[in-house]
Amino acid sequence: MFVISGFSFHSNTMKKIMLFLIFITSALAAQTSNFTYFNKVFEADTMNLLSQVVKPINDGYLVIGGYITVNKKAIYIMKLSLMGDVIWFKHLDEGNNLGVVEDGKFAIATSDHKFVLTYAKGQPINGFGEMHLMKFDEVGEILWHKVYSDSSSKYAKQVIETTDGGVALVGIQGENSPARYYLLKTDGAGNFEWDKSYILDGSSAAFSIQETPWDGGFIIGGYAYNTASGTGNYDAWVIKTNYLGDTLWTRTYGDPLGNDCAALVIPLTTLQEYFFEGKPIEYLLTGCKFISDIRYMYLAKLDEFGNIIWEKQYNSIGGYNPSAIQTYPIIIRSDNVTEDRNFLGVALYKPAYYQQNRIVKFYFNGNFAWSKPITCDVEADVYVKDMQPTPDGGYVLAGYRYDAPQKGWILKVDAEGNFCSPVGCDSTVVVSAAEAAGLPNKTPMSLVQINPNPVRAGGALTLSHRLPAEFPVAQFTLYNQSGKAVWQQEFNTWDRTKFLQLPLGLPAGLYLWQVSYMGEAAASGKLVVE
Repeated sequence: MFVISGFSFHSNTMKKIMLFLIFITSALAAQTSNFTYFNKVFEADTMNLLSQVVKPINDGYLVIGGYITVNKKAIYIMKLSLMGDVIWFKHLDEGNNLGVVEDGKFAIATSDHKFVLTYAKGQPINGFGEMHLMKFDEVGEILWHKVYSDSSSKYAKQVIETTDGGVALVGIQGENSPARYYLLKTDGAGNFEWDKSYILDGSSAAFSIQETPWDGGFIIGGYAYNTASGTGNYDAWVIKTNYLGDTLWTRTYGDPLGNDCAALVIPLTTLQEYFFEGKPIEYLLTGCKFISDIRYMYLAKLDEFGNIIWEKQYNSIGGYNPSAIQTYPIIIRSDNVTEDRNFLGVALYKPAYYQQNRIVKFYFNGNFAWSKPITCDVEADVYVKDMQPTPDGGYVLAGYRYDAPQKGWILKVDAEGNFCSPVGCDSTVVVSAAEAAGLPNKTPMSLVQINPNPVRAGGALTLSHRLPAEFPVAQFTLYNQSGKAVWQQEFNTWDRTKFLQLPLGLPAGLYLWQVSYMGEAAASGKLVVE
């Protein structure tokens, strides 16, 4: 048993909570090589704990995530050894208005061997989202913490380090107006330098950014409402800018008659390849599209101006329908021409009732190479939010079991996606808190909540949700007791709270509501109309 001090919940009585880390089993190193596998689940007796980010360091891994108690939300950082054992656990920020660290794009390792994290908080007065940027070192000591806020809501979706030593963040800006791409540039100390916003024909949300090293500009991916087809829908939208964020070109991708996922865009061409080897500028785009209500994973290779060199789409991998790649795609760089520019990531699939994950690898031309299912619980919704290469040639992944009780999950796999569960090296770390008053477990927020319930006919419902925002829209449908759909409304997923005005003529009675997301039922419940 390890006792970690220096971690506390700041309640009115300012009582400190000690953490006891109990290791049930330890990781098992492979017998035939020096490669280390581990499969760790982290659970807490007084809090729900998620693991969304993992970063390899020389002597282990840093894990970043969120936890929640009955009256507290916080962001934590935890150090693991090379075997996946917990070394220490600290908190970085807290507050009931704290946003979620969604995935691995929210944190980066910097060139000075430090780390930068972005997240959002609601402003105390108006609740508008403000962007936070924090830099800390390998022992979790905060070096600086910056806040960027004004009269609009801003939410970052990715942070990167730039070649001038600064930072660029991209995400969403919007409050009482159509959302738009938002790009913010800072210096190396987090001081504001400039910002830009971009919009197509309607709501636009950015989810990825990379610096283009040959010109110091940026390539930005996301989705935007597009009226070009005449029907109006959401398409993947890519913007190329110069080093000041001025637009050089834009391009939409996807099915013109359906809603498409956000684009993640990564430069394939390195600085050396461009200047010293004369290779052309090329990008990889990943996302998804819906064709006749069927979901396809979508992959494309783009040229310097966003023109499609090749494109691939998959509606079945391993016998199941895959989502878009959920983790930021990893591009393999190798002297072996058959391996160079191959890429991999993690996609969701639904074998039965629960969301599960597959590592998927593709060749440089977009052809499918292999996939491996991974999970920490086959009887619960499981999500992987980060995947990073490790110095030994493998990968480390961070995610969580979403169903109550929520548990963090860190997995170490080899280059072929093999992990150690079959040979018994999985283990559970229990984080317990000793507090005089005691903090009971808080049931995690469901994916969708509806209030008030009951509601008056013609009244307004408040819909709160935690659906992934990488797909732009979801549908709320009311059914009567005969199973007939009587009312439906579409809403944007980037907006976590939506007000739904019920029709005046809706008869009083008991109804079933359902929220559909990416062609599947995501949540449902009963609603009483008075």
